Amino acid sequence: MWDALTVAHLFKPNMKEWNVNFIHFLFDVITTTQILCTPLISSVYVDKATWRFKKNGIYSVRSAYWDIINNDDTLLQHRIPGQWNAIWKFKLPT
Repeated sequence: MWDALTVAHLFKPNMKEWNVNFIHFLFDVITTTQILCTPLISSVYVDKATWRFKKNGIYSVRSAYWDIINNDDTLLQHRIPGQWNAIWKFKLPT
């Protein structure tokens, strides 16, 4: 039964409101607090997965690579000057 639970089960039936008692029952205090601090925006009717590193919200390997190289300080040694954007223009088989 527990493996069939989804986020939708954390809402009150037919409402866009957290089911606080159920959430407290399922999770520890820290997780419960994080869930209940997540705003439920009334103007959003359909959930949609989006990729925050692209304006259009669509995932691409290029945007993931860019994010990793530019935002992971452990990868500073990989930031080598050059015309690296040219690699994304290659026409390769998919």
